[in-house]
Amino acid sequence: MEDTEEDHRWAYYTRVCVAVSALAAVQQCLAWNRRISATKTKERRRNSIIDLSKWPGGALTVYFGSQTGTAECFAQIVAAEGIVHGFKTTVVDLEDFNEEQFEGAHKAIFIMATYGDGDPTDNASEFYNLVANKAGGMSSERLRSLHYTVFGLGNTQYEHYNMAGRTMYENLHKLGAQRMFEYGEGDDDHELEEDFEEWKEAMWGVLVKRFGGMGGVDGVDKAVDLPFSVKMLTEHEAAAIASTEESKAACSTRFHWHAVDACVSINRELRAQAPGVGSTRHVEIDLQGTSVGYHTADNLAILPLNDATTAEKLCAQLGYDPDSFFILEHDDNHKPVFPTPCTVRDAFLRFMDIMAIPRRSLLEQLTPYVEDDAEREAMHLLSSKEGKEKYHREVEEPGWTLADLILERFSSLSMTLDHFLHVVPHLHPRYYTISSSSSVSPSRVHITVAVLEQDRSQGRLYRGICSSFLSSLEPHDGATVEGATIDGSGSKCRVFVRESTFRLPADSSIPIIMIGPGTGVAPMRALLQERAWQKEQGLSVGRNVLYFGCRCRDQDYIYRDELEAYQADGTLDSLRLAFSREGSSKVYVQHLLREDAAEMWGLLEGGAYVYVCGGTKMGTDVHSEFNHIAQSCGLMGVEESKEYMKGLHDAGRFVQELWS
Repeated sequence: MEDTEEDHRWAYYTRVCVAVSALAAVQQCLAWNRRISATKTKERRRNSIIDLSKWPGGALTVYFGSQTGTAECFAQIVAAEGIVHGFKTTVVDLEDFNEEQFEGAHKAIFIMATYGDGDPTDNASEFYNLVANKAGGMSSERLRSLHYTVFGLGNTQYEHYNMAGRTMYENLHKLGAQRMFEYGEGDDDHELEEDFEEWKEAMWGVLVKRFGGMGGVDGVDKAVDLPFSVKMLTEHEAAAIASTEESKAACSTRFHWHAVDACVSINRELRAQAPGVGSTRHVEIDLQGTSVGYHTADNLAILPLNDATTAEKLCAQLGYDPDSFFILEHDDNHKPVFPTPCTVRDAFLRFMDIMAIPRRSLLEQLTPYVEDDAEREAMHLLSSKEGKEKYHREVEEPGWTLADLILERFSSLSMTLDHFLHVVPHLHPRYYTISSSSSVSPSRVHITVAVLEQDRSQGRLYRGICSSFLSSLEPHDGATVEGATIDGSGSKCRVFVRESTFRLPADSSIPIIMIGPGTGVAPMRALLQERAWQKEQGLSVGRNVLYFGCRCRDQDYIYRDELEAYQADGTLDSLRLAFSREGSSKVYVQHLLREDAAEMWGLLEGGAYVYVCGGTKMGTDVHSEFNHIAQSCGLMGVEESKEYMKGLHDAGRFVQELWS
């Protein structure tokens, strides 16, 4: 049979398609070759600017996700040790990450803290979402040449222990990155630094063997590349320079820029005034005239000041003029962590964490700066693995602060200001769950503060930095005052508001169950104020149940008059009290929950919301009790009850704010 004209046409089309496909394949191959060539070129370029005789391990970047500064401190330690081991290290805040940093061969160590309810830290959230394949995800092609490892920081008292670190380690591998060392994690409720030290010691052995590098020596030296330089100024020069812009600041410390000064209106004691009872303060802060507003049970952040006398002594000991001005000049790869220009006194009062008990890792970093041989050897021992028990016995247990150690035990420590500002951790805000309703008190925010004051060994008294600062503030008397701007003794403090997970159901008729022993009652007070206000507006308000616990009703039953008044007027349908030191056996709120299991199950099945606030141990016990209630009253198995509780959590019906 002869070919028809249509057959010829189809044959022609076929040849054309084959030719086009072949051309496309060739073009694709060429494109692949170009990409491979570009990658190799970037790798060669990266290595060409590194002196491999000095840095045999090549380039290594240490990324950190940090909320309170610990992960950042660990990142700096890894970077300093990396230099000793022959790697050219760079520390990068994950807020500053961009995908181009992964082009070509790249080695990266991620130090990842878990924050809140299993979440990444604020500065790491965008990168975390990329790795978790959210917000468009990250290019797998870029990750194929990435060699990485991860160390996670968490606390086993929290349900989602080290979720951020674990997720990062797994997801980077799923996206094609190559693991260069095993995942490690530390528990801040137990031996965080020991976990970290063991992990990094093993890691360096593997990395040196795999990539080159050197065996290194014990500890780190002080010849580190600083991310900034300190430029001293006259007062006139400082006044002529604009303060660092907030938009240029590091995400993790941007609060220094947007916090505001607010007057303290009320500061009163809530506990009975008796020896050994302790102190809990009710503090009201006036937001009028500021840009700050809040919603019921949000978190109020307080930026505390260090003790002025101690700061002054430390400046003198280190040879710094407290009244001199300076500005921090950063390189292109780093962002300012606090606003300058400022005085040295400002830096020591507002920004440097000098009143905390120093970690052993900080002592390790400070050791090279101690000039006296005997003192240097003593600090080296305290920071070493062998000196762990000695550190616990001689520093941690008696509560020696960094300032006191330098002033009294290691007086030969000598550091230039730039090294001090780089090595010593920075002071972070403390968060208090607001104990007032924004509907009832829109311009005056209330917080409930347990004052930390402990008699320690060696006859030392240890005071909490922020709670002691707040307890010392005097109420504003209506006069125009400076207050607490420098010496901490006046009537103002710097504050800002952070959103809370505590939100009442949109439908006011839905019942709520509140569990808040001790100062955990703070947000419950706010919720009760709001529910009482809703009733006054004529809304239908559901059943309100509160479980409160303390040691003794005549000592630390805080807000007793208010709670019993809410019970009397019907706002509180049930007030369940656990006084742990009044009977022959200790009774806690979780014991009362078990007694009320049938009622609790009925409320849960009726759509009730549950709010829990207080210590992590209490929170864990309460969560377990609700699991038990689901099993006993809901006739569920263990796995089914876990899924039930997870469903409540995911629906926003089981909300916890806990602290360790």
